[in-house]
Amino acid sequence: MNRALLLGHRLREEVFAPVPHRQWVFTIPKRLRIYFRYDRKLLGSLCRAAWETIRDLYALEVDGDCGMPAMIAAVQTFGDLVNHHPPQSTTPRGGGLE
Repeated sequence: MNRALLLGHRLREEVFAPVPHRQWVFTIPKRLRIYFRYDRKLLGSLCRAAWETIRDLYALEVDGDCGMPAMIAAVQTFGDLVNHHPPQSTTPRGGGLE
């Protein structure tokens, strides 16, 4: 079994609460991708920006009364020098944590 499948099973069985979840995918404009290829620390900033975006959007949607949304993020890097493409897949909960 590959690692992604094992991780998916573990998340479903041990981590995710039995509530609705969403999958959001954040992408980077092509002109900016080269910076992420050569400065891998920027990928952490990408995760942080995605988290802050989801947190702020959830706060607007529910007037800040829902609590803090939970999120798991995974940066996937693939492609060659010309087509390097690091999208970020996130799985935020449908609601917030108390």
